[in-house]
Parts: sequence; C-alpha cells; structure tokens
Amino acid sequence: MPSRLVSGEIGALRAVLDNPALPALIQSLPARELAQLCGRVGVGDALHIMALAPADRLVQALEASVWKTPRPGVSEVFDARELIEWIAAWLDIGDTFAAQRLAAVPDEDLTLYLSQVATVTTGAMWGFERSTETGDLDRIYAPSHDEAVYGPYVVSARRLEDWETLRGALDALWSDAPERLLDLFGRLSGDESMLAPQRDRESSNEDFVSARESGRESRGYVTASGARAFLALATSPLAQLAALSEYDLETSRHLAGLADDPSAETDNGGAGDADDASAQVAASVTDGEKPGTLPPDAGHLAALQTALENAGLLEPPPERLLLAHEATSRQLPIVNLLRTLAENDSAEFDARGQELAYLGSVLIAGIAVGGGALSPAQARSAALATCNLGLETLRSHGEQVRIDRVPGLIRLFLVGFSVLSTLPHRVTDSFVRSLETLRKPSSEPLHDWRVEQAEVSVADLNDAVGKGEFEAAREAALALCFVFEPRACQAVVPLLDELPRLGTADGGAAATWIDCLAAIETVAAQLRRITPKQRRAAPRPPRD
Repeated sequence: MPSRLVSGEIGALRAVLDNPALPALIQSLPARELAQLCGRVGVGDALHIMALAPADRLVQALEASVWKTPRPGVSEVFDARELIEWIAAWLDIGDTFAAQRLAAVPDEDLTLYLSQVATVTTGAMWGFERSTETGDLDRIYAPSHDEAVYGPYVVSARRLEDWETLRGALDALWSDAPERLLDLFGRLSGDESMLAPQRDRESSNEDFVSARESGRESRGYVTASGARAFLALATSPLAQLAALSEYDLETSRHLAGLADDPSAETDNGGAGDADDASAQVAASVTDGEKPGTLPPDAGHLAALQTALENAGLLEPPPERLLLAHEATSRQLPIVNLLRTLAENDSAEFDARGQELAYLGSVLIAGIAVGGGALSPAQARSAALATCNLGLETLRSHGEQVRIDRVPGLIRLFLVGFSVLSTLPHRVTDSFVRSLETLRKPSSEPLHDWRVEQAEVSVADLNDAVGKGEFEAAREAALALCFVFEPRACQAVVPLLDELPRLGTADGGAAATWIDCLAAIETVAAQLRRITPKQRRAAPRPPRD
C-alpha cells in the first residue's frame, strides 16, 4: 500500500471528503483503486470512504490489500496485519457494518483469512491441553481473557495483540450467522488426532492459496508464474517469433478466461482492465472524441477524480497510451495503425485493447524495473513501446505488418521484448572490450592496480547479468566509473534491467522506454563511449 499522507496533503483530503460528489465517485471506483485510496489515506482514517463503498467492492478491495507481492515475478504472500487493520476499521464503523462486510467475503477466502490470524480447537482438545499444563481441575476450565468459546470450539489469536480485533469480528459473525461460523471453525480446527492432524490443516491452507491463484488465473488474472512463462517465449529465435500466426498457450488461456467471465475481478489483468485499456486506446487514436452525452454529474465526478489525483490519493490513468517522453508532434507508428484499425474494424480494435491490457498485466506481475513493480499506467506505456519496437524491427526485415488479426500485438511485443533482452549482454560485452583496451601496457602509476580492480568489477557485472541479478549488475557498472568514462557508465545503467530503458549521459534525467530502432541506435552509440578514463596530465610547475 502507498505511504500515509503527509501534513501538506491533509487539507486536500478534508476538501475531498466534504465534496458532495464523493459518494458517487467511491461507488464507481474499481476495487484496486479503492484499496489504493484507503491505503494512501490510511486504513484507520478511511472509515468514511469505506462506509460509502458497496459491500462487494469493499470486500474485493480488502483482498487486493491483504495479498502483497514481495517483488515482481514472485507469487503473492498474505499480510495478516493488513487484514487485522481493515477489520478493526470495519468494527470502528459498527458491529453491524463489520458483520455485513464479513458476510460478503466468500467462504474460501474467509477460511484462509481466519487461518492466518486465529487458532481453533475443540473444547475437548482444549481441556486436554490445559490438563497437561496444570493438575488443578478448577483452573483447567477457568475463563481466559485471550480465548473465547463459540459452540464446541475454543478460539485464540495467533498474535496476542490481535485478539481484541479478532474477537470483535468473531462476535459480529456469531451474532449474524452462527451456523456459518461453526462451519468455518470445523475446517480450521487444529486438533492433533488421526482425523485432523495439524499437518492436514496446514496442507489445507496451502490448498486454499493454490486454489485462489488457480481460480483467479482462470478468470483472467495474470500470476507471476504465468507472466514468467509468457516472457520466456521471447527467448525464442527472432525468426520463430516473427512467424507466429496464433496465440501462445498463456495468452490463449488468459483471453479465454476473459471471454468466459467478462465481469471477472480486475487486479493486474482482469476483464475490467481489458475494457479500460480498449477505452484508453480509443482515446489515444480518436483524439478523445466520444459519442453521446455525459450524465449531469459527470463533470463533478471528473473534477473530484482530478482532485484526488492531484492530492496523490489516486494514480491518474494515462490520458493516452503514448509514452510520457514523446513529443506531441511525434506519434508512434503503432498508434497510427491502431487509429486506422479503430476506423475500419471496431471488433479487432477491441481485441487489440484486450491484448494490450494483458501485456501490461504481464509486465506488472513478471517484471521489476529499477527493483520495483510498474504501475498500471507505466506498464501499459511500456507494453505499447515494446510493441512499437517489435513493429519497427519486423518492418526493418521487410515485413508488411498487419494488426487486424491474431496474434495482433502479442507477436509485436514478443519481438520487441526479444530485442530488449539482448541489451544487458551488449553492455557487458562493451565493458569486456574496453577492458581489453585498458590492459594494454602503460607507464601510468597504478595502472596495474586499476586493471585488476576493473577485472573484478567486470567479472561481477558479467556474473550478475548472467544470473538476472540486475541490482547487483547496476552496482557493478557504477563501480567501473573510476576506471572507464563515468558519464558513459552512468548512461548505460538503465539498460541493466529486466526491461531495459534509455538513460542519459549525466544520469540525471529520467530514463525512457526504448520504443523504436532509433533508440536502439542511441544505445549502440552509448556503448561505444565506454572507454578507459583519460587521465589528466599533471600540471607543469610555473616558470620562474
């Protein structure tokens, strides 16, 4: 979740909360944006926002908040503390509110949630365990301040500090739907017996996690493993990628999931993202003109959305799927093709929108840039840039590229990503060649020491790139600034990444996506500048 508000943003938040259009906007927000807004405000301070959200959307926002990705390309993990914080907020709104929202959580999800924060046992087993600790029968069944009895089950918190919140949630569930709660406890009971050994309960929890991922994947969600499997296709020979005439298995599965369930949830790649991407592509290629009239309150909603974005509470969506560094006078060739497709074949244009949403989701789930995950806006821009690079690459080989049929943007992306994937190795090759130049005999003081240090850093760089450890690769490249031209070393650092970017000589300006063959030529020029540092001659002593 984003960081909490700083003091300068509190005034903007108060103005937003007093806006009469807030209820309508909150009810229209997708689940992930709602989760982002609550996290940015602070879950404990977002009670008003939560109270306005539809129950099903708020439950989806909870799910988006409690499942976190340690880093791109790694499967999600469950954050139990985030769950407790959200439940505490619901209880602060009211027991009835909490009970209704918990009632909206599917049984499988709620079972998994409770398994991470609660320990459940039967009363008989609980008494047996207590009897092994004390021989005093009066003390065995004495009430405890950190345990509670619900029917035949005794429940305690895995972390003592979570007990008050957990008990409040369980009491709300017990009052609202006791039969359901007993059924959940039956699944969670950890009695050490032949019927329900602890290892079976842990295995069951793992099954819930696996089933959650599989179910979401079947509905169009892009998992880290699925993203990696798709990106691995880019290692195929360029000729093989250029000859693709149908979707690969990963893309087929994803798009089939969207077709089977068009109302599926949206996180990093559900149907809603695909629809949104189609609309954004349309905006980028039709100059923003849309038929029909807007609802009377659309202007107020748009103004409030802008206010939230300006306050840093929501991430602004891209107004168009062109790169931020592109001048308005230059449009990417891929955008020109999309504009033509929108005019001639709306069905195929919508299909390209779904493909673009999928590609953006792949980058979010499977790629780290600068050590962190891409935002949805960055991912879509990066995906379109990579598609354009693939388009220009195929055209440079004499192909007349068409995007009005399958595999559409998928083939272009894979070709472009294949080209980008070679750049880190080209960086290491350039340092190796420059090292050979440095090894030439020299009478310069400390020359042998400089060569020795350069050999170590170049070996570290080569090893890190080979293993895909790009953070270490970037550190090794910067360490070479003391031997090779520093500006040249700094310029190539953004190339050492899972999605290489075009850097600047001083390393000050933001790196940009590599979206065309001209950018590849710029990369080649940068690599040629990696040469041994020229040592300045010692100043001559002044004449008498």
